[in-house]
Amino acid sequence: MSTGLKVIVCDDHQVFTDALVAYLRGVPEIGSVEAVHNVDDALRRLRQGADILLLDLALEDDDQDGLTAVEAIGHLGLDVRVLVLSGSGDVNTIVRALRLGANGFCTKDVHPEQLVTAIRQVVAGDVTLPSHMTQDVLVEIQDRQTEAQAHAREMARLTPREREVLRMLSNGRDSAHIARVLELSQNTVRTHLQHIMRKLGVHSQLHAAAEGRRLFGEVLAR
Repeated sequence: MSTGLKVIVCDDHQVFTDALVAYLRGVPEIGSVEAVHNVDDALRRLRQGADILLLDLALEDDDQDGLTAVEAIGHLGLDVRVLVLSGSGDVNTIVRALRLGANGFCTKDVHPEQLVTAIRQVVAGDVTLPSHMTQDVLVEIQDRQTEAQAHAREMARLTPREREVLRMLSNGRDSAHIARVLELSQNTVRTHLQHIMRKLGVHSQLHAAAEGRRLFGEVLAR
């Protein structure tokens, strides 16, 4: 780990944050440590430059949690490594964070020396996870990839126009509205819906809408 590292800690628990910041300031390789307590302040500070963000996932904000921050960092193209911290080791949440661009995970009860080791690994470009969780996380990632590939095959069976129609149907639009927005006749929309139902193996528009929500939801989650 290089010297003079700039570290940002984002956590809304003051006692935990103060203790963590105080400890990290004593690590020789770390040049500066700053604490913020919400996503907006974290992103504002990261825009000014930082090497690594230690991010609590369970931020007590109605609109923005840690996953929101990870996603925003990716969208903004910020050059920072992200080490996620959490009080619980929920595999699904960890996998979501990694897929959004996080570089590692530690539970909040991690020994301080192990946390510093994790920071070193993340800064070096590695992904770090607690050893007892690695297998479960890898299995979950593989399962999601398999499921995503199956969904992609289902979507590939639909034409671009059929996907448009299905997306609108999944958003609660009726045939008349779909026809008006896409500038199609209602007969054409009904034909598209018949093809969609046949390809998805369902027998009603309601079931097609449910399948559409499942498929489009998976596409957006990847």
